[in-house]
Amino acid sequence: PNLDIYVGKINLIGNVTTYSDQVFRAEQMNAGAKTLGGELVFSVVDRSASVIFNLPMKSDNTGINLINSNNGRDQLVINGLTNLNNSLVGSSFSEYTQNQSLGFFNSQSDSFFSNRPLLRKLRAQAELTKEENLVVGEVTIDELEEESIDCARPQVDQPLDPRCKIQI
Repeated sequence: PNLDIYVGKINLIGNVTTYSDQVFRAEQMNAGAKTLGGELVFSVVDRSASVIFNLPMKSDNTGINLINSNNGRDQLVINGLTNLNNSLVGSSFSEYTQNQSLGFFNSQSDSFFSNRPLLRKLRAQAELTKEENLVVGEVTIDELEEESIDCARPQVDQPLDPRCKIQI
């Protein structure tokens, strides 16, 4: 694939937490906290995992095309390694903070995972996957939107596209 081409838009409301890596790649990403002026948090548990934003720069070069859907009022928080910095975030968010991964202080402590069965399962799966050198998960989107529909008939004897609606 041509990595110089960005396609589509990601719309996200609320936080994202995974055991291992997160990669967001699109032409534009609109993201916001659940409450206006709240925190939008991206977290990874594994200490070696990263939150990567593979988005093009805005046309005015004031940061990557990561747009706060709450008009810049939210705080952006990354818990884990990331490729972001203040200049890439730009003025899209009221504040940007990067912390250690969720598992950084508790990586050897089973108590961190004891009340989180899903995280325990994800940790075990991720560790097994690392040993086998496999990809944990991958999503590929070939087409993001339906092609546009032309409901005009250049000639009277040509049929309309079946998706066109006729109003009488």
